[in-house]
Amino acid sequence: MRTLTLAFAAITIFGCSNDDELRQMNAEPQEEIARPHHERETGASSTLTTFRTPKPRTAVATPGPTPNLTDWFWKTVMLGGHKSVSDIRIALNFAKIKISSYANDVLDKTPLASTPASVDLVKIAVGELGFPQGATIEGIYASAKALGLELCPAEAGPALRLADQDQQLDEWVVVGMKPITNSDGDPSVFSVERRLGGLWLFTRWAEPLRWSPDSQFVFCRRPATTEATQ
Repeated sequence: MRTLTLAFAAITIFGCSNDDELRQMNAEPQEEIARPHHERETGASSTLTTFRTPKPRTAVATPGPTPNLTDWFWKTVMLGGHKSVSDIRIALNFAKIKISSYANDVLDKTPLASTPASVDLVKIAVGELGFPQGATIEGIYASAKALGLELCPAEAGPALRLADQDQQLDEWVVVGMKPITNSDGDPSVFSVERRLGGLWLFTRWAEPLRWSPDSQFVFCRRPATTEATQ
């Protein structure tokens, strides 16, 4: 009971679950992997231990000086460079980038820009948005919008994955976007990650769980000018 209680308490301070990982054990090193999520895979037998996540508390942003968004400018990515989702998969495969099952689901539903356009991405941590104790995705999005940031077009997920091939090991960056349901009906957002197995395009579960203050998101610094924004 003590072990369960400690594990249960740890859940509330880490990020949202990555449902993709349930299908990816064969691609991961066969050892216990600590996850910053409410689900954890253990051992080579792929046993899954799942804990019920408590109802999140309402997070309130901590007032502070308005940040200069130029400080968080990260990189510019191009949208509209591929005519179809199949072309995106070909580009990912050519770059030896892996894509998870759920990311494939979401990619199938991703609208693509009809003409080339660039978007400037800002990378910012949840804590930098005014949430030192973490926040739900609704609070994160609301705070980003109050700073003048915009949600990214979903196409920015694979575009960022292709553009950021020098990502640091064990880093994962969530794309601030309108959630898209996967094949299980779960609202999901893209996540670009680098693991021991290489570069990945994953998704993260966009339910109202708490994201840790060091979870990193990307948003658009100015509105995208393509039909794929919505």
